[in-house]
Amino acid sequence: MKTKIIILFCVMSFILICQAFAGDEERRKTFDISRRMIDIERALPSVSLDSLHSDAGRTAGFGFSEVVSNRNTAYRIGAFMADFSAAVKAKEREKTSHIIDALLIECSRLTVKEPLSKSLKKLQAAIDSGTDLDALNNTGLIVVRPFIEDVLVKENTITYLFFGEWIELARIILSQGKEKIEFKKEFLSSHNYAGYFLDALKTEDLPKGITDGLTELSAINGKKEINLNDIKKAEETVNTVLMFF
Repeated sequence: MKTKIIILFCVMSFILICQAFAGDEERRKTFDISRRMIDIERALPSVSLDSLHSDAGRTAGFGFSEVVSNRNTAYRIGAFMADFSAAVKAKEREKTSHIIDALLIECSRLTVKEPLSKSLKKLQAAIDSGTDLDALNNTGLIVVRPFIEDVLVKENTITYLFFGEWIELARIILSQGKEKIEFKKEFLSSHNYAGYFLDALKTEDLPKGITDGLTELSAINGKKEINLNDIKKAEETVNTVLMFF
C-alpha cells in the first residue's frame, strides 16, 4: 500500500511538473510571437492607408460564429493594433485616434475592461492633444499591450489576436507599391508566420478557405529567396483569406 502511494505521488508530481513546463513554454511562445509583431510594426515604413479596414462601427464576425465571439474580439483587436501602427507611421493623427475608438469598443467586450479602457483613453488623449506620433511609435500601444495579452491568455484567445495582427500587417505591407518591394521580400522571408498559425490553430474549426490560404502562404514563407511572383501570389492569397472575415 505504501509503495502504491509513493508511486501515485511520483506520478502526480511528474504531471504537475510537466504542466508547469508546458505553461512556461506557452508563455515563452506568447512572448516570442508578441515581440515579433512589435518588431514588424516598428520596422514599418510610411505606408498608404488605403488598405486599412478599421471601422469602429463594424460588426462583421470575421469568419467565426457569434457563439464564439470572444475569438472575433481577439482577432479584431489584433487587426486594429496593426492598423494603429500603420496610422502612426503615416502620421495620420485623426485616423490613429479613430482606431483607438475601435479598440475601446473591442476591449469593452473583454472580461477585464476597466484598466484597459482607462489606458486607451489616456493614449487617445495624448494623441488628440498633439503628442508627437513618432514618440508614440515606440510607446503607444506597447505600454497597453501586455495587459491586453494577459487578458486574452486567460480567455484562451491570444492566438487570434496575433493572427488578426499578422494578417492585417500582411495586407498592409503587400498592398504597397513597387517602392516597397524589398520590405515585402523581407516580411515574407523573415519568419514562417503562416506555418505558425496553421499549427497553433489546427484544432480550431476554421473555414477550409483559411487553412488552404495559410498552407499556400506557408510555402512562400518557407522560401529563402522571394521573387516578384511570390509577392503577387502572397498578396492574392492574403486577400482570399480575408474574404472569409
